[in-house]
Amino acid sequence: MPSSVKPQLFIITGSNGAGKSTLKQALLPPDFNNLNIFDGDIFYTQKSREFYKVHGSSKEAKKQANEALELHFRKLVAYHIANKAHFAYEGHFTGQGAWQTPTDFKDAGFDIHLIFCGLKEVIRSIQRVEIRVKKGGFHVTSLDI
Repeated sequence: MPSSVKPQLFIITGSNGAGKSTLKQALLPPDFNNLNIFDGDIFYTQKSREFYKVHGSSKEAKKQANEALELHFRKLVAYHIANKAHFAYEGHFTGQGAWQTPTDFKDAGFDIHLIFCGLKEVIRSIQRVEIRVKKGGFHVTSLDI
């Protein structure tokens, strides 16, 4: 993109199992087809497995994966803001702190695009998460969905 274009932040959010990861690239405008979209769930799952191999403890692996995810994401955010570079990520707004990232981008002069994905029936989301888990993906309880 030309440097004269205002930097853009795309946040793809919505319920678990709604198809965010499956559809994420198609959800962006055509001019952003080559923009990498950070998926914290994938990063967390990979790190959990790595740390489990080292420690043999699921609890410790999850703790370290969470810390690694937070550090990596913060570095990505800082880099993209400092360089006025377009950025996209999948995110959940599960707490007040989740709004800090878009606020930081907005304060840095970015346009913010919030893309919400959802399904009409919760049971479909639950089924899609079950399929994802069978393929080695990230688990979310039905209650959380």
